[in-house]
Amino acid sequence: NSHGEYDCMVRVRLNSNDIGDAGACSLALAMRKLPNLKELHLANNSIGDDGILSLAPKLTLTSLEYLDLYGNRIGIIGSKALGQNLPNLSLLKELNLSGNQIDDEAITYLSKGIAKHSALKKVCLGFNNISNRGAEILAVECLGCNNEHLDSLNLHNNPNIGELGTRALIQRGLACNYFLKEMNIDWVRGADQLLLEEMNMYLELNRGGRSTLRDEVLEPFAWSEIFREVSMLSSVYHLVRFCPEMCEFNI
Repeated sequence: NSHGEYDCMVRVRLNSNDIGDAGACSLALAMRKLPNLKELHLANNSIGDDGILSLAPKLTLTSLEYLDLYGNRIGIIGSKALGQNLPNLSLLKELNLSGNQIDDEAITYLSKGIAKHSALKKVCLGFNNISNRGAEILAVECLGCNNEHLDSLNLHNNPNIGELGTRALIQRGLACNYFLKEMNIDWVRGADQLLLEEMNMYLELNRGGRSTLRDEVLEPFAWSEIFREVSMLSSVYHLVRFCPEMCEFNI
């Protein structure tokens, strides 16, 4: 077939077809015929590292804006290939890697690619094997650098992220980031109520335009101090309201 026959193709949906590594390798060969491809849906296809090694470099031949690799078998090697090629996918806006075999070592490679990307808006990493170390890497590499492009980070159902990782994401990452507007840490072991409230405070500030206040009002970590003061006053208010017999005030 001639090259021009596929120029108008902008979307390929192959979800839940069990194409495996062999299918991903075959698909890689077709990428040069799809220069205007904008969406590639490959969820639930048993694609592992070998398939991604072949596919990732060829994706740079397209105009990809959305890449869905949910529910595959991507691990360290595949994550390294994706991380290395992400900056070359200059139009990519959304990347879904939930439900794979991504651990802390894999995150070291992915985070570098995410941090260098100038257009990526949404990253989904739920249902993986990320723990405290991976969360800290994401906090420093992808959030703490005040990435101006990333709007949404989804880390739900990574139960190995404990309090240290959760605290790093919020206080070392989100506290210094003025642009992230959504962060999902549902079903993360270390996400207690106080940390969730602090996270939501930063997200609300970002949605309200905190970036316009930077360098003019507060240093990043000053927001943490404000939150602690507000939380303490809120706790006192609820104690007085619902358990007045426990409170004694000296004026």
